[in-house]
Amino acid sequence: MTASQIPAGRRLTVPLKDLGVAPENLRAEEAADADIPRLADTVRAAGLIYPLVVRRGRRREAEPFQVLDGRRRRLALLSLVEAGAIAPDAPVECLLVEGRAAQAAAAVIPNREHAPVHPADVIAAIGKLRRAHMATGQIAAALGYEELEIKRLAALAGVHPRVLEAYRQDRLTVRQVRMLARLKDKDRQEGFAQAALDGVLHDYQLQAQVQGGRVTADDTRVPLVGLAAYQAAGGRIEADLFGELPDALLDPDLLARLWRERAEALAAGLEAEGLAVQLGDEGGYRAPEGLLHLPYVHVGGLPEAQRAVFEAARGRAEAAEAALEIAGGAAASDQALAEHLAAQLAVARAKVTDGEVAAARLAPNGATGLDVSFFWRPAPIPTEVAPDLAADDPSADAPASEDAEAPASLAAGTRAPPQPPPGPLGAGHALHDARTDLATRALACALANDPAAALTVLTAHLLRLLTAARVGRDATALTVRAEAYVGARPPIAGLDADLRRRLVARREALEASGLTPIAWTAGLGASEQLAMLAELVAVCLDLREPRTDAVRRAARAEAAEIAGLCGARFGGWTPDPAYLRLHGKAELAAMLQGLGDTDPKACGLKKDELVARVASLAAAQGWVPPELTWTSTLEASSPEATRHDPAGSEPDPASPDEATAAQDMAPLGADLPNGAAEVEAGDAADPAEPAGEGADAAALAA
Repeated sequence: MTASQIPAGRRLTVPLKDLGVAPENLRAEEAADADIPRLADTVRAAGLIYPLVVRRGRRREAEPFQVLDGRRRRLALLSLVEAGAIAPDAPVECLLVEGRAAQAAAAVIPNREHAPVHPADVIAAIGKLRRAHMATGQIAAALGYEELEIKRLAALAGVHPRVLEAYRQDRLTVRQVRMLARLKDKDRQEGFAQAALDGVLHDYQLQAQVQGGRVTADDTRVPLVGLAAYQAAGGRIEADLFGELPDALLDPDLLARLWRERAEALAAGLEAEGLAVQLGDEGGYRAPEGLLHLPYVHVGGLPEAQRAVFEAARGRAEAAEAALEIAGGAAASDQALAEHLAAQLAVARAKVTDGEVAAARLAPNGATGLDVSFFWRPAPIPTEVAPDLAADDPSADAPASEDAEAPASLAAGTRAPPQPPPGPLGAGHALHDARTDLATRALACALANDPAAALTVLTAHLLRLLTAARVGRDATALTVRAEAYVGARPPIAGLDADLRRRLVARREALEASGLTPIAWTAGLGASEQLAMLAELVAVCLDLREPRTDAVRRAARAEAAEIAGLCGARFGGWTPDPAYLRLHGKAELAAMLQGLGDTDPKACGLKKDELVARVASLAAAQGWVPPELTWTSTLEASSPEATRHDPAGSEPDPASPDEATAAQDMAPLGADLPNGAAEVEAGDAADPAEPAGEGADAAALAA
């Protein structure tokens, strides 16, 4: 029997207490499920949308009417009786069916023919209600939902339609849909959704896009500052709508300043002990030039007197650290934190027997609020035995993170103030990352085409390595290491794509030859060898700064020198939409005006339209933003001063007035005096801009 063959029932009103569940109901024996309370809220708010289908009770059935379809609705009504919301004899609208055939159909067909509703359809329905200007509270009251749940569903309804399509096809999970809802850019939402539909979406890519550069309440600086102090200073906190991510701190610069203020006050105690103190945003840095990490101490091998000193200092440090972990960094008093640092200093001094602890570095710590690393200066080595000791000194190979950068040399008792981030004020981490990435690629392309400059850079780098630092032994003939630059995006046409293709071609030629690298290289002519050397050195340049508070001043100084040797022309590249989208509408409108587009209606364009317009004009005029250059000579900020032709000809020199105007744009090399190769002592000690061999522009580590 089909639904069309069911005889029409008679509508009637039945007291709730007179309704039982018919044995032939498909789920008569099932207990109430966890969603019954929500259904009860919906019934209380909107009433019964569909009447219960019932038959008359039979002999030995307690209730006069038995429910064939509507068991969950009856359970929801009974829960409202228990809550005191309705009376036990509240009237319930029912549809009475007569005859065994009709009753059998009513018990089976509504369940069998019911089409399941995908959550994506519910999300879309909520979106339609919001577009009909129905308030959140009204929707919540009508459906019996909490207002927060309606807000979450409405946020999901606002995603690109392709996202819901991928969710409906089970190519995206509901968690991934919530992640995409946090992205403001609909084009990016569509891109991820299409990747999911194509089966090539990796979850880590989505998480990195949503959470990258996000400063949260889990930041390691928070324990020392405290959220209460952060908010009292005007800091804003944004809770995650879906309750899955930690609260976001919307004023990271304020958090950094508050952390530094408290850390500087605590550093005074170490400075009073004659140590040079440096503040940093993270640990793991190499030792400053001329200093070493603390040596490993085998307690059992220490003389009895020194062992007693070491164990006493270690016990003091453990007690201080335990007290801090109990109190928490923000709740701990300055006295307790100072005792923690003093105890750590005592342990450091107990480890050093043939030198002195000369410097310390303070960094955030998620447990105690403050982490400290000490560095020591060995006692002078007699000249006649220095070479042998230096060759066998195990401390020459002290462990350090390969990708960490070495802080600048520290003068005792001094600490350099933090430097402001480069680029126009207000630039966020994503824009800063993109600028330094693109500028790195441009400089690499210029260096790859200038073998003489590349040879100079490599030779100078080796000179520094072999004269300013100890180099440990290795299994190969040379102790030089190289690491290819990996940017934020794949190779970019007009920038480094051609350089990468050339290197791939060389690798394929080497593999096809069947020769060893030395034999194959020896077969090349001298000019070809120099050209390949330039390409290899260029691809090792790494000047990228992923955050505005991770400025590498020493590396920038070298970049300015390299740019002076070979230039930093962008060839055929001009700002593409991916780069321009990182700017605000006001910045894009200013670019349009500088490019000669004075249309007053441009201010009213949508951001995507502004991006397309700027990209088109920049491509037509060969314009590149001046802040992408590493040169120290300030060029004009106007587009006229930074245009290039497709052939790569250099722009005309900027006039003095234009050069003055460019200072407001703060190009990447603008904070360097005349491309100076030397950095003043105060600048070199900046904690946010570590120097040393880890910050070298060529990124060739020994």
